[in-house]
Amino acid sequence: MVIHGISLLSLARLLLLLIFSHEIAAQNASNYKPISYAASAILSDGSLYLYGGVIKFAVTNAGTSQFLRIDLTQNFDTTSPPWVTLPGYLTYTMVEATPSMNGEQLILGGNRDIDGPLSYIYDVAHAKWTITPTLPGMSTMTGYKRSNVGMALDRHTGLVYIYGGFNRDVFLRELSVLDTNNKGPSEMKWTLSFNQATIPTLYEPYVLYLPTQRKILVMAGCVRMDTQGYASACTPLNVGYLVSGGASRETLSLQTQQLSTGPAARYQGCRVVLANGDVFIQGGRDPTTFYGDAWLLNVGNWSWTSITINGPPAAMTRAGHTCQLGPNGQVIIIGGKTFGIHKMLY
Repeated sequence: MVIHGISLLSLARLLLLLIFSHEIAAQNASNYKPISYAASAILSDGSLYLYGGVIKFAVTNAGTSQFLRIDLTQNFDTTSPPWVTLPGYLTYTMVEATPSMNGEQLILGGNRDIDGPLSYIYDVAHAKWTITPTLPGMSTMTGYKRSNVGMALDRHTGLVYIYGGFNRDVFLRELSVLDTNNKGPSEMKWTLSFNQATIPTLYEPYVLYLPTQRKILVMAGCVRMDTQGYASACTPLNVGYLVSGGASRETLSLQTQQLSTGPAARYQGCRVVLANGDVFIQGGRDPTTFYGDAWLLNVGNWSWTSITINGPPAAMTRAGHTCQLGPNGQVIIIGGKTFGIHKMLY
């Protein structure tokens, strides 16, 4: 039996990854720190790269420059995964990541150091970090330097789209596009960055590339914050926004797409595009509630379907986690936290 492209076997694999993740990390504390708000990407070499995150919640969040790699093309004991430590750069907390077009670079987006660039690039072959080039005049653009963004690679054009975020003062509607098409780190360039008017201000939006549509989907995230700087209202998941043509302002296309009634409004949930092009989301939170549910978005008819995955609430309910699609169809989930618990669930 297959439900929108996810087989029962794949769902079982997902459940096992969630249930046993605590035991996995406990046996590998020397090279894997429990994290929330993780950044990760699967590159073309079949490896999962994990960078940064929050390792401690206190008066202020404590971040990490933890940078790990695991080869998903080889079998390994899930009770002792062979994480390989790579050279870290800056400490990141609320950060996103994506591969470049050729899969040879890992691009981090959403810099908490507002005085620094929006993005950094890691060259896999040379184990070297590079700062993304600056678009002329971009340093004066409102919202260019920000954190808590959503980002995704358009695998057809090689453009990385970065949307929304937070600049320490307000939530943003800034759209920035980085051209990574068949280029090394020093040759990449920003094609645009501006405060567009179609998509609302969004804090930690979900940004995904839809291969069957050849468009970027932007949805979820929060639209307002309270007087203490915390998210106070999130956008409904019955609407999304389709973005394409980011090579220039002249070719850029922004469209509103209505979705069926589905999940509750949320942010900080994990999301991934499946092999058939549909979107899987799990968990997340709103200002008062942490979620443990899972949903599929059929991008052919834009309808949501709820998925029931039986598992312990402690494993299923989380926010600030990341998920990627493994080489054998597994959904791999790492990181996360629950309300009032500063110990990470991952």
